[in-house]
Amino acid sequence: MGTKRNPTTVRDEQWRTPPGSKKPAHTIDQDHAAGGRERRIVIVDGANGALGRVALQPRYRRIYAELRWQASEPGYETKSAFLGEVRERSRAKNLAEAWRRAHAEGLTQPLAAQADSQPGQSSVAR
Repeated sequence: MGTKRNPTTVRDEQWRTPPGSKKPAHTIDQDHAAGGRERRIVIVDGANGALGRVALQPRYRRIYAELRWQASEPGYETKSAFLGEVRERSRAKNLAEAWRRAHAEGLTQPLAAQADSQPGQSSVAR
């Protein structure tokens, strides 16, 4: 007996943004899934932080999540951290699961650190 392959396929609504959606809609999706815009701030060495986003990618009948952010150093290269496989039925739930993992792994700034920042000062690297 051979091993059986997973017969399920990855559906577009599990990872792809809806057709015709614009950048503000993507931002709102990410903010909502992370628990607010301030929860999307990624800890970056030697800087105040950078605004992160979760990318969902289908591979081999599975969906993998990756946290990405842009470095503020010369070259503005994009950096990333692998978050693993997500298995929810919708894009919103997969994004939320990926952000939960990013928070749990300590990749984002804790809420207490954000509350300590002074009002009027942005903690996002530009």
